[in-house]
Amino acid sequence: MIPMAKPPPSLVRAPPRKPVFRIFGIGRGRWRVSSDDGMMGGTFFTREAALRFARREAAGASALILHIGPHPGASGP
Repeated sequence: MIPMAKPPPSLVRAPPRKPVFRIFGIGRGRWRVSSDDGMMGGTFFTREAALRFARREAAGASALILHIGPHPGASGP
């Protein structure tokens, strides 16, 4: 039997990461969603809409959704 050679490290793929989304209030009743890699995000009028967006973008993967209080730079109502 011929032993299998290990692939070079550049060809070894890491397991896929869980998507991580941060949801936080930005003032005046609006909510911001941003992914950890900065590739996805948006501003929403309701918290429910922000959560719906994060769940939809996770596309069935078990995403980590962090609900954070008001953004430090947000102005009050």
